[in-house]
Amino acid sequence: MTFAVPVEFDVPQSAWRRRARAFLAARIEQHLGPSALVRVNQLMYFRRADPTRCLAPDVAFRRNMAGDPSTPWESWRWGAPHVAVELVSSEDPPPLDLDEQMTRYRNAGVAEVVRFDRDEPTVPIRLWDHISGDFVERDPVSPDARFCDELELYWCVQNHPEIGLVLGLAYDEAGESPAP
Repeated sequence: MTFAVPVEFDVPQSAWRRRARAFLAARIEQHLGPSALVRVNQLMYFRRADPTRCLAPDVAFRRNMAGDPSTPWESWRWGAPHVAVELVSSEDPPPLDLDEQMTRYRNAGVAEVVRFDRDEPTVPIRLWDHISGDFVERDPVSPDARFCDELELYWCVQNHPEIGLVLGLAYDEAGESPAP
């Protein structure tokens, strides 16, 4: 059964979110090179028979997989993204309920979910790993809590001169040596 499904959708969002998403996607693409499938705010379908079950991560990527950016991400064809990133800001409409969002990511088979909330002063970066069929949140005080196995880099908070606080990548856990 084939469905005509949209590739993208239009949801009101802040300039910060659009720019932070582009900043992060460019860093991931630069780091992984052309052999990675990197998508920005694109619908991802994970149930072939039900096109209403979808997600739109701010940034998602899968290593060793090139693809046509004009086609929807169908996880039964390409596999699930290795990593999906959600960017949260008080300037944007509220995201899906966190439990519903994690259920969808689990059903999609995403291996790691990263959530960056620029308005959260104590733990702006939260990470979950897909382990034995469920998501387990990492302990934020663990030394390797922000390490991304797929990128072999650390997630970090960076203060971009034009965008403000953004999710970035670094070679060290403290974020003092940012990845280009």
